[in-house]
Parts: sequence; structure tokens; C-alpha cells
Amino acid sequence: MPGMTFEHGLEFWKLLLEFVKALAWPTAFLVTVIIFRINIRSLLESVRKAELPWGAGTLEFDKEVADLSVQANQPDQEKLVRPASVMPDSNIENYNAAVISRGLQPTRSGLDLNHFRKIAAEDPNLSLAALRMEIETVLSNLAVGFGVPTNQKFVLVRALDYLKTAGAITTQQHMTARKVIDLCNRAIHGQSVDTATALTVIESVRPLLDDYKSWLIWGFPEHEIASSD
Repeated sequence: MPGMTFEHGLEFWKLLLEFVKALAWPTAFLVTVIIFRINIRSLLESVRKAELPWGAGTLEFDKEVADLSVQANQPDQEKLVRPASVMPDSNIENYNAAVISRGLQPTRSGLDLNHFRKIAAEDPNLSLAALRMEIETVLSNLAVGFGVPTNQKFVLVRALDYLKTAGAITTQQHMTARKVIDLCNRAIHGQSVDTATALTVIESVRPLLDDYKSWLIWGFPEHEIASSD
């Protein structure tokens, strides 16, 4: 540098080198922390979605099931303002006989959740597969009852949308049924599910089935007297 002796220049470069060395550790530490945080986030995301070794399903799946339970049991504001849905408890003893008399399809469970609870005790995944079939039959019957067009390729999610548009189900019922179908589909396709988790999904369907049972009376007034015999 102009005006600087060799000794001064050497001293300057020594100081610069010491300064760079002093920055090296903090810089390396900062880079390590950034990389570590990225790796930790990836690891946590993997753990959140990974199958746990004790078979309790994924953390993500369990959380969705817990959220479903809360959603399904919230007061349905739309249903409360519908006069037709405010009906006395059904006196129907055999629901399969009732639906057949109305020209609808019977269900394997006869709308009794104990059917699915018993299956869940032996095979949780199978219980959710059976529950999905139950929901498909219920939605198909609702579609017939409300005159919603269907075809041989009965798509559950699309049928739900049609039923909501037709006013056959409320927004909350639509959301609950859609989430139950999604969880059941994942159980069918290999999602690990334990008994407690399956039972939570099964219980979340109770409000939907209760409304369906009520509809079998108010939706078919010509059968009201016969149903109470």
C-alpha cells in the first residue's frame, strides 16, 4: 500500500488474518445452526407423517380423528332452524325393514353402531371399511329420497356435494361425512389404525345416523303411523 513500509504491511495482513479467523467460528456456527434447523424441520415432518412402531397410526391421522370428533359433536345451527328436522324419537325397531318398505337399500348394520364396534375390537381397519360401505348406502338412499340424480358410478364425495346443494344435508353434515369418508379410505389403503382411533371415527358418525333415522320418519309421512306400530 502507498506510504506503508513492509513491516507495517506485514502487521496489517496479520491483523486481517486474525480478524478473519475470529469470524470463522461464529460464521461456521451460524451456518451449522441454519442447516441443523432445516434438517430438524424435515425430521419432525417425517416423524409427524411416519408410522409409529407400536401401531397407533400416524400422528397426523390421529390428530385429524380428534378434530373430527370435536366437529361432529358441535351444535348444527342449520339443522336447528329446520322445522322438518325437529321430530320425536323414532319408534322404528327394525330399520332395515323400514328402509325396504320405503324402496331403499338396507344396511349390513341395521344402523346399529355396535356392529362396527365389534369389528373394531378384532380389526380396526376392517371396521372403517365397513363403516364406509354403510355411509355409501345411507347417502345413496338420501339421494333417492331427495331426488338427487345418481348413476352406476356412484361417487361418494360428488354425491355429498349434490345432497348439500339440494338441501338434503347441512354444511356441518357435509363436512363431517366427507372427513369420515377420507379417513375410512385411508384406513382401507393401508393406514395403520388402532381400536381406540377406529372407535372415535365410528362414534363421530352417530349424529349423522341419528338424523338419517329421523329422516326415515319425516321424509316419509305416509309411513309415520305404520312405523310406530
